[in-house]
Amino acid sequence: MNRRWLLALLSTCVLQGDRQTTSQFRNIFSEHTFQEIAASLTLPLRHTPTLVVNTDNTYHLTALKSEKEGVKDLQKLAQRADREEVYVFLPEEERWIEIGYKESAIELQVTPQGEVYGKVTAACDPLLDIFLAQHKSLAIYHFHPRLFREKTIALLKEHPPKKETLEDAIAFQQDNHVLPSSIDLFSMITESAKYYHQYHPDGEIVFNVVSAEGVTRYEIDSNLRKDFSQGDSQEVISFAQTLGAVHVHVDRKEFWKQNGRNLTSYIQSLNFLGVRMRYQSFSDRDDAGQTN
Repeated sequence: MNRRWLLALLSTCVLQGDRQTTSQFRNIFSEHTFQEIAASLTLPLRHTPTLVVNTDNTYHLTALKSEKEGVKDLQKLAQRADREEVYVFLPEEERWIEIGYKESAIELQVTPQGEVYGKVTAACDPLLDIFLAQHKSLAIYHFHPRLFREKTIALLKEHPPKKETLEDAIAFQQDNHVLPSSIDLFSMITESAKYYHQYHPDGEIVFNVVSAEGVTRYEIDSNLRKDFSQGDSQEVISFAQTLGAVHVHVDRKEFWKQNGRNLTSYIQSLNFLGVRMRYQSFSDRDDAGQTN
């Protein structure tokens, strides 16, 4: 297939000289153990009027509300929370269920080379596997805390970059804040491969990251859906992992510079090898919560 030949070529160019391999990532078709899934299924569901961050792993939160209402809750969380949370939205039920755990608080540090490094993460509960199997339409949502961007920018000001201007470094952080991280893309690609190959070739799974400024939807295109739904499992696993690794190791800052530091052009440049990404600011959404 031409796509696979192109992927092989790109992965060779992007990963050359990199000693890391995709083995560091979880095998996408290795299921959680029966004990892990069973333990997750036994956890009670607690209803909540608003979506919040839950760090208590003895229960899952659930809310009956529209997608628009849930996104508003996540926007508020993005404005004030100090860690991420993950929810799945089930359109046919208009139900939100919290599937995040091991949420980490914001961690920032400066490397010996003077580069600012930081992370804030949340893992997906084994319960996600059940939703993948049972639903032909679902959306995964997480948010990016504004506090993470603010702390990163503050640290940049304390330790000005050596290879670029402070203004460019800050602008790059601001643009990337509204986008899924490289690891977010890897997770989306590999979970989508599992979904379309094992469960619902004709279904639809989409991923979204919410920031204080807007929503970025990211997913795979129809051609890649077809590729994942067909063929041998091991071939699909290898294909998805390699594709995901390419997106992980892309030099985003170089893409950003090449596209004139323009957010719209920058996002378009990241849409390759079957990845589709679209950002909409809240100011561009109509009263129904949909894009204009």
